[in-house]
Amino acid sequence: MDALLNRGIIYFNRQQYELAIADFNACLAIDSTIVMALQNRGVAYGALGKNDLALADLNKAMLINPKVKKDALINRGNIYFNSQQFEQAITDYNACLAIDSTVVLAIENRGSAYCTLGKYDLALPDLNKAILLNPETKNGYANRGVCYQMTNRDKEAIADFYRHMEVNHEESADILNSIAISYMKLKEYDNALEVLSKAIGKEGKGTFYLNRAMVYRELGRITEARADKLKAGSLGATVNKDFMNLIKK
Repeated sequence: MDALLNRGIIYFNRQQYELAIADFNACLAIDSTIVMALQNRGVAYGALGKNDLALADLNKAMLINPKVKKDALINRGNIYFNSQQFEQAITDYNACLAIDSTVVLAIENRGSAYCTLGKYDLALPDLNKAILLNPETKNGYANRGVCYQMTNRDKEAIADFYRHMEVNHEESADILNSIAISYMKLKEYDNALEVLSKAIGKEGKGTFYLNRAMVYRELGRITEARADKLKAGSLGATVNKDFMNLIKK
């Protein structure tokens, strides 16, 4: 039984979730109360998008051993978050933080959930605290950047987006596009053009071409603006009214 559990954990850590689940199933067939197997199988199910099975395992783990409640709550909150049930996710993060107020992932993910819901006044304190507790956070800077961008603090947004790429050692096309949007809002069109061209070089999304077309138009480069708009249309990109309202703020 121990060998099955340990092998399942190895598969789990390698993100080979189906193999992990098979070992956890075999382990639980011998003893259905092994909390570690239930917890890990629940998270594995969540990673595969099998949320009902994931939630059942995590709930059972908490019933069998309340001592695992802190970890189970954050894992359950993450499942709700990934399935866009943000209010339920926040409820679980709150419960986790009531047990231990220093769980960085719960603080960060609650901030991200608040940000997604547009509750920026609640998101920013969480994200600030998460970054303070863990300056190498993988997602905190990007999420705080979004909050800053949506509240017209674009210079701070740009700094956070760059910091996100630095921490993750990756120049993401989507993050570059976000940086460009803040430059557009600041009317720094030359900077926006440079960053968008870099994003397009990495990943030619229609929205990137559409944004660059807007920048070219603002710079008076109409021929290039038309070419990018045509390219964006061929990729299925259309003007988003919410985006237009954002960059006009």
